[in-house]
Amino acid sequence: MPNRFMRAAVLIFALVASGVGGTLIYKVNPAESAWFPPCPLRVLTGLYCPGCGSGRALHHLLHGEVMAASGFNLLMVMMLPVMVV
Repeated sequence: MPNRFMRAAVLIFALVASGVGGTLIYKVNPAESAWFPPCPLRVLTGLYCPGCGSGRALHHLLHGEVMAASGFNLLMVMMLPVMVV
């Protein structure tokens, strides 16, 4: 019984966290806000990491702008269906 309760609690937490995070990304454009920190690798080396642009890409995806999202991080756009499943 406790194991079942723990699974339900983790699932509920994950859903709430995803909803809050998704709402934040939808409402606030990471490219225009100081709320989101810059990529540490990019700050230190000037190189883009595989995750660079993911926040901006997700923001555009949530607004239905697939081509704009692909311009920021094509890998994230292509892997999103796999990550969701």
